[in-house]
Amino acid sequence: MISLLSTETGSDPGDLAELAKSWDVSLRALNRSPKTGEQYAGSVAELSKFLASHGMPTTVANIERKHIEHYLAELAERRSPATVQTRYKPTNRLPPSHS
Repeated sequence: MISLLSTETGSDPGDLAELAKSWDVSLRALNRSPKTGEQYAGSVAELSKFLASHGMPTTVANIERKHIEHYLAELAERRSPATVQTRYKPTNRLPPSHS
């Protein structure tokens, strides 16, 4: 049986932080720019911090569209449209969730 917890870290592999590590490996395997990996990692870290600080789930399977929209709306209040678009890109790669 496959464990739901990572044997290396003891963390949930469905957590955004674990997903960021997976994306990093995938982006490097696709020979993407290191800047792309940095942007994805920063975006995921910021999203994860926002969700946790607002009592929202950080496990990918439990993140709903409304959570992402709340994050992007708050981000738009303090950042430029270009930054919001950049932060949106990785969230658009998350598996579809139930609304």
